[in-house]
Amino acid sequence: MDAAELGERLQALLHGDDPMPLWLDSAKPAAHDGSLSVLASGCGALTVRYRLAGRRVSVARLGRQCTAEPVFAARLPATDARGDTVSFWTWMQDVYDHTRAAPSSGSSSGARGLRFQGGWIGYFAYEMKDECFGMTPPAHAPAPPEEDNDAAQRMPDAQLTFVDRCVVLDLGRSPPRATALALVARPGAAPNADHPWLSTLGFGSAQLAAAWAQEQAGRIRAWAAAAAAAPPAAPPGEAEAPALRLRPVLPRDEYLGAIARAKQQIARGESYEICLTTQFRATLSGEQAITTAQQMRRQYMRMRQASPAPHGALLWYGDLEAGVASCSPERFLSIAPDAAAGARTVEMKPIKGTARRAPPPPRGPCAAHGHASLAAACAQCRAQWAADDARRAHALQTDVKERAENLMIVDLVRHDLGSVADGCVEVPRLMHIESFAAVHQMVTTVRARVRPQAGNLAVL
Repeated sequence: MDAAELGERLQALLHGDDPMPLWLDSAKPAAHDGSLSVLASGCGALTVRYRLAGRRVSVARLGRQCTAEPVFAARLPATDARGDTVSFWTWMQDVYDHTRAAPSSGSSSGARGLRFQGGWIGYFAYEMKDECFGMTPPAHAPAPPEEDNDAAQRMPDAQLTFVDRCVVLDLGRSPPRATALALVARPGAAPNADHPWLSTLGFGSAQLAAAWAQEQAGRIRAWAAAAAAAPPAAPPGEAEAPALRLRPVLPRDEYLGAIARAKQQIARGESYEICLTTQFRATLSGEQAITTAQQMRRQYMRMRQASPAPHGALLWYGDLEAGVASCSPERFLSIAPDAAAGARTVEMKPIKGTARRAPPPPRGPCAAHGHASLAAACAQCRAQWAADDARRAHALQTDVKERAENLMIVDLVRHDLGSVADGCVEVPRLMHIESFAAVHQMVTTVRARVRPQAGNLAVL
């Protein structure tokens, strides 16, 4: 089975009935990136939530019955005892610094070298940009339709769950390898006065962690052996998922008015580029909202089948009846240790420039070229398709407008990374083409070493 099907089946085995699945999914690993899938659950885990309105941060332990037991709640102060500015980023950096842990000796073999070793999984909403600049939510932000207010308010602006147990599927290996990881609480660690709840993270002993990891490894081995003996039937079709009904938050006239205002600001010199975005509200047929993990999973699998990508995500928070489903070819930012240099390297790969790929020829007979096989596409049709697809990629890479936009975002990224870089910011690959299931995209790689005093949250 291919990478996409392997990930789907393994997630169904481990978390198919999970009310709070956390799945970082590589449905189409790229040769250079995006080869890991992380399969975990929010059940029993501690989750940090932050809302810009009121600057409220809370911590809760999520339960299998879609409950959330409050553990901590506070409003962030403007400054700390030293007079330094406090933001969610600085607060979370302190938490992050106290939650680094190594996989227990009971983790299944193969853990060493994995880019993900347990830790925080979640999201930051677009509005978190305001937290970077000390801004308050804009008063002119469009309000969602009245009937959607409750749904819109359920999702925090930032949400991060500490994953102390998970299975990591490495699709970059041949054959792919699944590794069960379990973290153990630091033995004898002194309680943290600011965050006493940190002492509850991780397994209480290496024996408990080892038992969990061995149980997961046993389930996976049994499943793999059964699949090898009798190949499983095709996975259930995600066409069973009802179609979504999309409704824009901004009516057409208001959106066109926003475009006109953006053009006016550019003409006045107040900005040289404005990326105008909007939101859509989605409901199932009959105006039914998505309220369960299984409904969300069916919709995600539908997206995944139509547009497999190396950076997908399915996150569901049962107590909020809300979550995230995403299929993205773009990795915003990564930070990795550079053992040779004794430092960390930050890398960003901005995408600017997209072109639709040529439709591949169907399998089956081709009267034009005398091809009669039902099992494969006509070789001449495939050659014509490959040539057409290559022309589209070349046209994208040489398009003056697309190159100008890519260069503009590259300059912006270089400037931003310069604030945390230890030395020069490098561009090892400029405007190269990466091809995905449905589109070609123009990507630039920007890289720098991180200053020792800059935390990972500060970089983000």
